[in-house]
Parts: sequence; C-alpha cells; structure tokens
Amino acid sequence: MQVAWDDQVSKKRWTSILRSSGHAYFFHTPEWAEILQQTFGHTIATRIYEVDGAEVLIPMVEKRTAPFRAYASVPHGYGGVFGAEDLSPDALSRIFRSIVGGRSVGLTLHLPPGATIPANGDRVIRRNSNAWTSAHVLSLDRPCKDLHAAIHREIRRQVRTAEKRSVVVCHPDGIEGYRSFYSLYEQRSREWGYRAPEFPWTLFEHLCACGTPHVRLRIAEHEGTAVGGLITLEYGDTIFCWGLAVPMASRHLYPTHLMFFDLIEDACERGFSCINFGASGPLSGVRNFKERFGAREIPTEDYRVLSGIGDLWWHLRGYPLSPFL
Repeated sequence: MQVAWDDQVSKKRWTSILRSSGHAYFFHTPEWAEILQQTFGHTIATRIYEVDGAEVLIPMVEKRTAPFRAYASVPHGYGGVFGAEDLSPDALSRIFRSIVGGRSVGLTLHLPPGATIPANGDRVIRRNSNAWTSAHVLSLDRPCKDLHAAIHREIRRQVRTAEKRSVVVCHPDGIEGYRSFYSLYEQRSREWGYRAPEFPWTLFEHLCACGTPHVRLRIAEHEGTAVGGLITLEYGDTIFCWGLAVPMASRHLYPTHLMFFDLIEDACERGFSCINFGASGPLSGVRNFKERFGAREIPTEDYRVLSGIGDLWWHLRGYPLSPFL
C-alpha cells in the first residue's frame, strides 16, 4: 500500500474535492479555515493523502501549546475525511498514525450526520460517545406547504402571534447587521452566566467579510428594535443553523419561531435538501422544540486519535496539552 500526503493544498484543489463529495459543510471549506486562522490564530493544516492513487482530503487546523501541537477537524463545527468511503481500516490507520506521534499529541474529529469512517480495531482511534454526538435534521423532501402543515400546531400558533405583534424577519448582509446580532449574543451570554461571550467580535467580522455567499444572517425586529438573530451556514444542498441569539426579554414575541419558519420557507424556495439544526445534547426542551418543527435526531460519529503522550494526558487530565484535547 502506497500512502503519501501533501499539506500545501490549493483552494482550487481543496474545493474541487469537497464539491464531488457527500456530507460537505461550510466548516470543511478553505474559507472557514481562514476565518479560524484570522480569529484564533490557528494554523491551517489541511492535508491531501494519496492512497494507491486515490485522493483523501482531511480539513484540519493546528494549535500549538509549547512544546506540543494538536490538530482538529474542525473546531466549532464538523470535520471530515473525504474520500474515505473506499478506504480499508488499515489505510485509515496509517493516515491517522501519520498525523499523531512525537510532539503531535492528538487529533479530534467530529463527523456530520450520515458520515462515517472505517475505524475498526486500532487502539489509537477511539470513538467518543456522549449526549452531543447527534444532530437534529429536517429533510426538505416535501412541498413547503406540507412541511408547514407538519409543524406542531402550537408552533404555528406562536408564529401567528409573532406576526400579529408586528415582528418581522430581515436579511441584512452588512456589518451593521452583525453588530445587532453580537449585541443580542452578548445579552444572551450574560443570561447564561458568562462574563464574556464564547466567541469574540472579530469572528463575526470575519464571517461578514469572508463568508459570502455561504453565511446568511437573519434579524428579527419589533418596532425597529432587534429582538433575535440567527446565523446559518449554507453549502451544497445543506443549511446549518450555527448561531442563535434571543434574549429572555424577547421570548414573548416568539422571534425564534418566526426565524425558523422563514428559514424553512426560504430553504424550500432555493432548492436545499435539508436543514441541520445542530446538536441538542441533554437539553430535552431544545430537542422537543426542534422536533416540533419536524426535525429528526440523527447520530454523529466523534473520534479522538491520540499519541502515547496524548493518551497519557487524556487519563490524567492534569496538564492542558492543547485546547483541542
């Protein structure tokens, strides 16, 4: 078996492989990797492997914590091993073992719904199982009117209430719209008990500057004031709900219900095949809310690949070798 790899991957080659693959999301693109690099300082470490003449793409970024380095595919979203469908477990093992070892302590890999890898038997490739390894996905395989009719009657009633209370959904595409979203996000973060939001403002600046045409922003307004925001990431035939910010004081206006309703209608009109509402974890109320829109829970696969040092640290958890691990 011949296995070779190259980490000098052109955008053109990278994008070409993604477009010919299933299960690709915006998280897998060079644009998302650049956004992470510009925001968090991660090094783009994407590799293309050639295995007996076949190409395998692994979008990755690297984070160094001296003297160690770790890889993630991909932070704050899904990773992937594109071209793995015909790989043998032995070939996959050789690929992963070429990533970890020495000061390269590990790789984390979170696959999107429906994606899988032939990980069988190698002790360095370990599958994680927790409450977050799933996603709620709405298939748009019916006419929009049928999808609307399948939404729980209580949700439909709350959408009508939002409309009666003069809540409207706008689709801004400039930086001011992202400022409105970030203000809502800061409010919601304080309500969650955080001193500061998880994501810095610069991430949203880069989403606005680099995300076109894949990033879409919705702002729900009431009498000219922003009361809710939703950021979705579009790629191929799939939409991913990445960011939602609705402060408690706005809940009686049902902006989330109206934005999701608008999202479904827009996705149908533009020919998308599904909407991924993301993981719900142990939050039964969140899970129930998504299922009332017709979404179905689908398992996802989550892996960690650890070197000897990474494996030792994983059990001891006494020293932060890397934020990815």
